[in-house]
This record gives sequence, structure tokens and C-alpha cells, in this order.
Amino acid sequence: MFDHTIPQPPALVSKYPERATWSAFGISGNDSGSLRTLKSLLNSNQNEFIDILKMDVEGAEFDSLTRILKDFPGVLPFSQLLVEIHLNEVPPEEKPKFFLPLWKSWEEAGLRPFQSELNYLTLQMGEERICIEFSFLNINVEPFKF
Repeated sequence: MFDHTIPQPPALVSKYPERATWSAFGISGNDSGSLRTLKSLLNSNQNEFIDILKMDVEGAEFDSLTRILKDFPGVLPFSQLLVEIHLNEVPPEEKPKFFLPLWKSWEEAGLRPFQSELNYLTLQMGEERICIEFSFLNINVEPFKF
């Protein structure tokens, strides 16, 4: 199980409170404690669209993305998604039947992968986790619609 502790605000946020705000929330598949769904975060901030959504949620990416697809069945509310996928969250024998439908659902929602990179940091730290950074474009969003 991964630690989902929300970090403290960066020093620049504290230094320039009139220019930046800090909300201690993480993205998840449900609203619980300091974790919120993307829909809840957008609603509470009175936003409808995000240019780039970066998710590094230490294993909660599958629940979070599944919930995002349910909450936004038409067009996803972002143009680009950067997400770290933790492959160790799924047992080896389950990977094919887990990832194929999941990947197809992302593709059907308009998420087109354009870049991936193996995250070697966990291996260098001596951990057994395998993580891959993926970048997706939302092909269902009109260009320059901001």
C-alpha cells in the first residue's frame, strides 16, 4: 500500500499568497478525506477544463481514471494527460485481462498515447515497483479550445 500523504505547499506559494493558492487535495476514484475525484475538484474550483492534467497518485491511477471516464462520458475535461502507471498494482497473471479493456476504454474516451518512458527511479532505489510515465493527447478536444 502506498502513502497518499498530501505534501506541504511549495515555498513560492507561501512567499506570494496574493498570486498563488494551495489546496491540499489529491485525486482519487472517490471523495474521502483529503482525496477528491476530478469532477469534485473542478466543481469546487469553478473550472470546466484543464490544459494539462498530471497524475502521480502512487497506485490510485486506475481507480481515478476509471472514475474520470464515468464522470465525463462525453468529452474529457482536459487536453493532455500525463500519468505514472504502477504496473505492480496488478498481479502478472492478471495483466492481460486487466490492461486490454482498460486501455481500450481510454482510447474510446479519446486518450491517444504519444510518449512513454520507464521510470527507473524506483529500481535505483532498490524497490520492486515498475512504473511507466505515459503521455496522452485527448483527440476529442478541438485544437485551441481553451
